[in-house]
This record gives sequence, C-alpha cells and structure tokens, in this order.
Amino acid sequence: QANVFLQKNQPARAAVNFEVLRRLGKATPEQLATLGDIYLLEETRDLALAAYLESIEKDGWQKPGRALRAAEILVGRGAFPEAQELIQKIRAIATGNLVGDDELHLLKLEAKVAMSTGAGETAILVLEKITERNPLDGEALILAGDYYARIGAEEKAEFRYDAAAKLSGFEADALVKLAQLNVKAAKYAQA
Repeated sequence: QANVFLQKNQPARAAVNFEVLRRLGKATPEQLATLGDIYLLEETRDLALAAYLESIEKDGWQKPGRALRAAEILVGRGAFPEAQELIQKIRAIATGNLVGDDELHLLKLEAKVAMSTGAGETAILVLEKITERNPLDGEALILAGDYYARIGAEEKAEFRYDAAAKLSGFEADALVKLAQLNVKAAKYAQA
C-alpha cells in the first residue's frame, strides 16, 4: 500500500504505512530507508535520521551502498549534524568491513561535513589521505583545492585544481575553479 501511495505521489500517506510497519517491528531496512527519504523530502531531518539509523542497524552492513546513500543524501541536503551522526553509526556498524571504494566514499562524506561545519583542518587531513590512496580522485582533489583556496594557499589550490582538470569527468568543474582562483588573484588573462 505504501508503494502505491508513493506511485500516486502521496508521500505523507506512504509514510504512515511505513511507520505502522516500523512500529510493528516488520519494516525492512529498505522500507526504513525509503521512510527516511520521505521524511527528508518533508524537511523533518530528525525523523529522517531516526529512520536511516534504524535501517542501518537492521541491515547490519549487508548492503553498504544503502547506508552510504543515506549519508550522501543528508550531506547533499545540508543536514550536516544529522549526516555526522549517521556517519558515526556507519563507522560503528561497519567496523573492519569498510574497505575500498566504500571507505573512500565515507571519507569524502566526512570531509564534506567537516568543511561545511568549519572543521577545515580535519577535512584536509581526510582529503589528503584520500588523494594519497587514489591520486586520480577528482572530487577529492577539487575539495582539497577548495580548502586551500579558502585559506589563501593559492599554489596548493592551483595544483589540486590542475590535477583534477586532467581527469575525465572533472575537467569542467576543475577549470571553473581554476578560473575563479585566477580572478581572485587578479590574473584575468589566465582566467
């Protein structure tokens, strides 16, 4: 029934159905994640976080992509305190099982939260760790460039943006960042 309500674009009614399942203890991790998505669309971040946390706990790191997706959605929506709490839960549940791309993805999310909450020093340490492990991570290079540009370390920022500009899929973003950096430094011809 909840899925039918979602198809009819009635998320509030779908949430009621998912919430009944949740309170009966019958909701699956996927249904809880969907409930979190609905709550986030309705701008109720605390309810979304509770649903995501329960989804992750019930899942027990069987489908790491779902947990990382929830954290990414929170970061993308600017719900940084909630994202930070979710990331901590992911770290607690995934102890020892967080490897490869999943670990790098979580590290990037942590860096984004840190940069957005004023903890740039923490963020750059994480970003540098990511680029050491994968020097071809364009997103991490651009984020590191953003940090260095923000603190006035133009050479370091330029180096990161230039490296990202050479990577497929990141050329446009990196070149725009380089141009902005050059404008800021009054190098209009280079910009």
